[in-house]
Amino acid sequence: LKVINSFDEEGGLKAKISVGASGEYESTIPKTVSTFAELTSALGSSAGSTLNLKLGSDITGDVVEIPVSANITLDLSGRVLTCDKMKVLGGLTLVDSAGTSGYIKAGETYIGRKGFVKIAYGPLRTTLTYLSQGLMLMFK
Repeated sequence: LKVINSFDEEGGLKAKISVGASGEYESTIPKTVSTFAELTSALGSSAGSTLNLKLGSDITGDVVEIPVSANITLDLSGRVLTCDKMKVLGGLTLVDSAGTSGYIKAGETYIGRKGFVKIAYGPLRTTLTYLSQGLMLMFK
């Protein structure tokens, strides 16, 4: 068993685990964000890429935007993300690794034609007050 750790461009830890002849398995450990500024900074640089984020505390702010062609996994980890407006123009996968009551409370939510929200696991309560025709919810 061989473990190789490195950091990706967004500061997330990538672990490559090689298990003998069976090949490699790659996993990205989420980058923890604890303030609205950290969250918007990470999202702002995510266009065209895949990014794994984990909330380190409850976060409140004005506008959260998932850029076009971004693929974001957001682990709420039992925390609450509150915002006035949420714009999902790319892909957003929501998880709650704490298995508790993490949720998003958005005053207004816009999901673009190429945007989607996927709820992967955890008891998530997501308040979406406005949904465009591009909405796709997938439950696992």
